[in-house]
Amino acid sequence: MEGNIVFISGGARSGKSTFAEQLAQRYQGDLHYIATARATDEEMDVRIQRHQQERQCGERPWTTWECPVDIHSLAHKFHPLDIVLIDCMTILVANELFRHEGANQSEQSSSRVILSIKKGIEAIARKVQLLIIVSNEVLYDGVSNDPVVHTYQQTVGRLHQEIVKRSRYAYTVEAGVPILMKDERHI
Repeated sequence: MEGNIVFISGGARSGKSTFAEQLAQRYQGDLHYIATARATDEEMDVRIQRHQQERQCGERPWTTWECPVDIHSLAHKFHPLDIVLIDCMTILVANELFRHEGANQSEQSSSRVILSIKKGIEAIARKVQLLIIVSNEVLYDGVSNDPVVHTYQQTVGRLHQEIVKRSRYAYTVEAGVPILMKDERHI
């Protein structure tokens, strides 16, 4: 990862995706949106369709890539002037961690998921002008006692740390207000 990554996190409905989209539109180049959510029910399906339509009706349209797993498979689609936004990392982690029914949610599977996602991020970051990664903060309410939820939270937390280490900027968004947490230029 070459310093062209911006990491944006926050709670549910904090405004992080809106901030990420606005940030992406400040750059010249083609806009690409990697959507990791799956339509698991009617409400989610309506939400996904609404977001797709909003991105198409803006001043600059987005190319949307539906990719709930294996983001590395998209790297070859991008070019050096592209701006890519991945939304949302926590959903991608869940999809990868639980992609096989009855999968073992062990430390080994957690490490495998982290490595796979990091490789995908690195492959995309090498190809594009800017990579913006949006993720939910899953530890605001503390660590769960449920072993499956605990593994998920730990996987997300470890992955966030890895991404932030390699990011030029890291923001958290609270109530629609982006707060700069890391600026590599000043470290």
